[in-house]
Amino acid sequence: MKINNWLVADRCHFYRKGFIDFIKQYQFNACVIQTSSGKEALNNLIAAPPTIVIANIDLEKMDGVELFRTVLHRGTKHHTFVFVSEIHWIENTYSRYANMVLWHLKEAGINFISSKEELDEETLNHLFNSIENNKIFISSAILQSYNKAFKDNGFFENKLLILAEREREYLLHFANHKSQHEIAAAMHIEATTVNSYRERVLKKLALNSIDELKCFCSMYHLYNLNNYPPPYKIKWSDECV
Repeated sequence: MKINNWLVADRCHFYRKGFIDFIKQYQFNACVIQTSSGKEALNNLIAAPPTIVIANIDLEKMDGVELFRTVLHRGTKHHTFVFVSEIHWIENTYSRYANMVLWHLKEAGINFISSKEELDEETLNHLFNSIENNKIFISSAILQSYNKAFKDNGFFENKLLILAEREREYLLHFANHKSQHEIAAAMHIEATTVNSYRERVLKKLALNSIDELKCFCSMYHLYNLNNYPPPYKIKWSDECV
């Protein structure tokens, strides 16, 4: 491994200390800087030599993704970015937006992603091999969550294609907890017509009740349907080691 400069950015002091000890056991001549602040990490990286930056999403003053994006946009491209996060955050976030989250990470220059729980010696070996061979690395837990979410996204997109444009509009208003009269006003239709849209949506989605429709909206976060972009065509698993 050629790079011996490290920066570990994480809110948890005990995690930083433990991981630094682990790095120095793995690479005895490593020079490691630690911080809980995204802005402090940014200041340390501006004039630093090539550095492996391991940063969590949850930092003080600037989150991990914004840190990577800012460093990249300032032209400091000789650093290696490793994004880490707790598995519970991954499982909560990698729902229908999994491919979009990974696309944003890639746009921020992050090609190496792992859960904090998986950063053991075996994972570091895979990580170093990926860096040296310029290949994307995603740890197994994150890749598993992504692949599951990718299938869920495909299922959801197929469901939406069944609906007509106005039916999707009704679904958005319903998901945002609007009343029958509020939906009617927003769609410029009679209140009784809202019932017709509801019945058509329930039938096309193979749902039996309003409660089931509420669960469907909650599961796929349809409150953001209006701003939802087409899924990014990124199959990270094809590029991973």
